[in-house]
Amino acid sequence: MPKPDDPLPSLESLSIKIDTAKSRTDKEKNGETSASSRRQLSKIAGLAGGLAAGAAVGGTCGYMIDRWLATSPIGLISGFFLGFAAGFYNLIKEAAKDNVEKE
Repeated sequence: MPKPDDPLPSLESLSIKIDTAKSRTDKEKNGETSASSRRQLSKIAGLAGGLAAGAAVGGTCGYMIDRWLATSPIGLISGFFLGFAAGFYNLIKEAAKDNVEKE
């Protein structure tokens, strides 16, 4: 509640704020901002998929080595972590590339 000596906002300033909010929502409805957000979301999903795929491929290779050499969980665990590290390396590399492109 405003104090008695504080002036109320003028109708002109309120109408300017309303017009600004309407134009922002109109742009969102037309797809001007949603296309870039969809692009960013697909980029993030691709990076997360690459991280998971690296761990899965590394774990599978480790499991196959375990079966071949009969070393039980050592190959699986080390392969999983090596695959995860490779996926994380690719994630950092892509993030650095995007950062350089934005500058």
